[in-house]
Amino acid sequence: MKIARTTISGPYTCLKDWQDDCFVQAGDDGLVFSSKGNYLTAFFEAFPNNPDTFIRGEGKTIEEAEESAWGQLQRFQACSGHDFERRNYRNGAGFCKHCGMFKSKAFEPLDRCHICGVPTQHCYDTKRNWFCEQHKDQRPEEEVPEFEKRLNELLEITARRTGKNP
Repeated sequence: MKIARTTISGPYTCLKDWQDDCFVQAGDDGLVFSSKGNYLTAFFEAFPNNPDTFIRGEGKTIEEAEESAWGQLQRFQACSGHDFERRNYRNGAGFCKHCGMFKSKAFEPLDRCHICGVPTQHCYDTKRNWFCEQHKDQRPEEEVPEFEKRLNELLEITARRTGKNP
């Protein structure tokens, strides 16, 4: 059986027959931020290639969470024909109208590069102008969002400590 890496408790031996090319991970106490209230839960996440999606199951135990994730996979695979809708996502993600499957690149992004007009979700400035990867360096430094500056500082610190480029 497949082995899932976990957050703390050591390797988890999967109970279901996940595809060989499906990456899986799990945890006993995943933190979920929700408008209905934050909570801790056991979780099981799968990244199958057939279908190409992300699946997250939750439960009181990792076993329950895996069962939830497996049920989602079975529902997605049994779908008679995926028909995606945006559901207010601008980044190209979509959900199947029939089975609810998530697909990160179901559509082209709605936002376009401020320089060349290509669809992108690469980065934006403080004025919400989008920039593709090719033109990201054309953003004026003073218009790079603060969160991105702080993230880049953390990546640089990590790179110095590990000797690896971010």
